[in-house]
Amino acid sequence: MKFQADLEKVEEDLNEFQTEVASIGTRSVKKEFVVFLSALFKNVVHSNETLIKRFSTMILEIIKQVSFIKVYHSSYRIEIAKILMKLSNKNIIPSLEAFEALLPLVTCEDKELRRIVINFIINELKKKNNKSNPVELNKKSKLLLQKFIKEHIGNHANFAARIFVLLFIKNIWTDQYSLNVIADCCLHNSAKVKVTALKFFLNKTAKVKDDSDSESETETSKLDKIRKLKLAHRVGKKSKARQKHLDKELSNIKRKNKSKKKKDNIDILSLECNVLAIQQLRDPQLFAESLLAKMKKAPIHIRMMMLELLSRLIGYHKLQLVNFYSYIVGFLNIRTADVTNLLVYAAQASHEFVSPDDIQPVVKMIADQFAIDGISEQGIALGLNSIREICVRCPHAMPDELLAPLLEFIKHRDKNVISAARSLLRLYREINPAMLPKSLQGRPTEATVDVGVQGDAARLPTAFGVLNSVAFIPGAEIIEKEQAEEGAQEDEEYESCSDISDEEEYEDWVDIQQSDEEEMPDPKELRDPEERRKLAEEMSYSHIFTDEEHLAIKKHLLKKKEIGASKNRKRAQADTEIEIDSDTGEIIDPSVPSEFVTERVITKMSKKLKATREEKMESIKDGRIDREKFGFNVNRFNPNSSTTNREKAKKKNYMMVSFKKKAKQQKLSLKQKNKLLQEHILKKAKFMRQ
Repeated sequence: MKFQADLEKVEEDLNEFQTEVASIGTRSVKKEFVVFLSALFKNVVHSNETLIKRFSTMILEIIKQVSFIKVYHSSYRIEIAKILMKLSNKNIIPSLEAFEALLPLVTCEDKELRRIVINFIINELKKKNNKSNPVELNKKSKLLLQKFIKEHIGNHANFAARIFVLLFIKNIWTDQYSLNVIADCCLHNSAKVKVTALKFFLNKTAKVKDDSDSESETETSKLDKIRKLKLAHRVGKKSKARQKHLDKELSNIKRKNKSKKKKDNIDILSLECNVLAIQQLRDPQLFAESLLAKMKKAPIHIRMMMLELLSRLIGYHKLQLVNFYSYIVGFLNIRTADVTNLLVYAAQASHEFVSPDDIQPVVKMIADQFAIDGISEQGIALGLNSIREICVRCPHAMPDELLAPLLEFIKHRDKNVISAARSLLRLYREINPAMLPKSLQGRPTEATVDVGVQGDAARLPTAFGVLNSVAFIPGAEIIEKEQAEEGAQEDEEYESCSDISDEEEYEDWVDIQQSDEEEMPDPKELRDPEERRKLAEEMSYSHIFTDEEHLAIKKHLLKKKEIGASKNRKRAQADTEIEIDSDTGEIIDPSVPSEFVTERVITKMSKKLKATREEKMESIKDGRIDREKFGFNVNRFNPNSSTTNREKAKKKNYMMVSFKKKAKQQKLSLKQKNKLLQEHILKKAKFMRQ
């Protein structure tokens, strides 16, 4: 049965509500008013359209008043705002009109009200977009929030920016317009708005827990659970089933604690930036130039975030930003606080289109500050690793006179420095062996001979700004062998299915052997680069490659980098282990630079560093988890029964047993020993006379 409200009573209640609101003032809300307001809402919704319209306009007028934010008590504001949200959910008030009324409420100093308003706007837009595509609502809501960001500063603008960020993360507003509004927030005058937008682009919106307090809390809670389980096990009958259940519960607690530690121990710099957001920027070059101009006046923590975002933009879009390299050179000092992050940003911002005049000063500064004998081995390895990452992305970054001194660190006494120097040597053996001394060039491989001149010539680097382009697919000659094997297999099947009569019919035929010139050579046995090139060109023009064939070509090209160009096949052969990415299924090529540089790549060490005191204490605590307690093991049938006097003596206070211990340890003098011996002899003689 449908509920119908009494219209006269509803009208009286509305008049009472109007007089009540006029006399609210700054006093707190009463419980009776909350009950009255909820009952009034229920009655109005089920009344006629006139009363509904009057009630909705009354609520909107109250919220739009200036005194609603400045004079009204926070409890009244929350209750009236909730009524407006309910009216919007019932489609009595349009969503956009509710947004316009509720958005100014984020300027009041009421944390709970701000949270309710932001959640309502996000959930309402999510609900509307899930059902359909409300183009008009989305467009006007974006304009409303964008206008609010421009007109306000500080926290007030930050709330509107957060709405844009959260809606993008929830896949509701993922268009280019919304993304560029967030990009404009990076150039806002307010520091809080800047930080919100920068964290979004750097994928740092998720909170990462790394506090010692939280770790200690989890450790104490784990110990409390273990203590309670052991205490509960002591009460009741002892059985194998109960003991097994206790051991299972204890192992579950330890396993959960270990998995939680792994989840919490997240390196923020290891997280990749928001690639989708960086892809959809309208004008990355103009945005990067504006960001660099704003960066010089920003605080140091915001400046570091801007530098990271700029390096991601330059590396991903191959931008030309000359002032970035001259700016970052001034901070590349061994004594700078965040020098590791700065080295990561310098490596990320390098690409093949950066002029050598701009990038070479960065490499020289890193070499002068890090690749010297006066600093620690860890600092030298850090500098060499960062130089390698820059040169992988920009081969022209290394000056001719600087490479030889850096390679002298191969003879260093530290293993980490040797490993970093060898990685730099391997890189230049592949990309430009002509820069190396003749003793370090190494034996040429099939890959260097294929792309170079005929014979044993090394690979020649292209000029700055010139791309290596080929008219065929390198390594396609490997597919010819597979096709020949498949054809031979088909021929064998066909011959086995033929009739005997056919053989008798062609009995008089004479088999003529094919000449050596017409035989198809085995591409795996080809040692001449020109023959391999011709065969690859023929296959590229006459064959459509499948995904499996592309994978086989990639494996073949990786093996060619390790196989020597010697004529002796046994000496040239090399067994290479090919790594395949478990997520994408693609082959990992060590010579191809990754899309983003992380701190883990720069700080990677071959030799394990000495542990600090905190790390040692942490490893000691981890080792105590599954270890049995040291000391005397009770071998009684019932371990909870009373102890012996010998066991009790071990737990006594030292002062209680110190005199007894001294008496036992006291040694007799020679005179006392003789006296005791005489008494013993006399006593024995007396006993013998009897």
